[in-house]
Amino acid sequence: TIKAVRAIRAEKSNLQFDNKVRKRDGSEINVSWSAYWSEKERAMFCVAHDITERKLAEEAIRASEHRIRTIINHMIVGLVIVNQDGMIESMNPSAENIFGYKAEEIVGHHLLALFADSKFFSENNESDTMSFMETLFNQALNCIGEFECLKKNGEEFPVELSMSELK
Repeated sequence: TIKAVRAIRAEKSNLQFDNKVRKRDGSEINVSWSAYWSEKERAMFCVAHDITERKLAEEAIRASEHRIRTIINHMIVGLVIVNQDGMIESMNPSAENIFGYKAEEIVGHHLLALFADSKFFSENNESDTMSFMETLFNQALNCIGEFECLKKNGEEFPVELSMSELK
């Protein structure tokens, strides 16, 4: 707080900062400050907002995200997340082991890259990718379909695939 006050006075400007404040009863709250130094009045004007609830909610979200990330990273099944266009957005460590790709090597590529049938399709041909994705959705959306996939080294192997739509 003292550093922020000094910075506001030295720069004669506005500043927003967050800190913890001890209340009269001894409890602490998180506060977001908007402060302005007026040279003319040689005074600082401040508006303070109690953001304790927001900070608790942010921490709960972080903890939940960490928990979900930990579960996904320790699943024994491979998980590949694609967007509505079929572009790979992420891959868990099990999927990396199954396909032989590190996530950073395959993220941004079309899902076609992981399927043996993809050699008959072109990632750049929109009708090919739409046809492939339609087949995939018809056979694996909310059920289990069997497909031939392709490892990074070119080896074909069978997989059971289930797809779910997330919104």
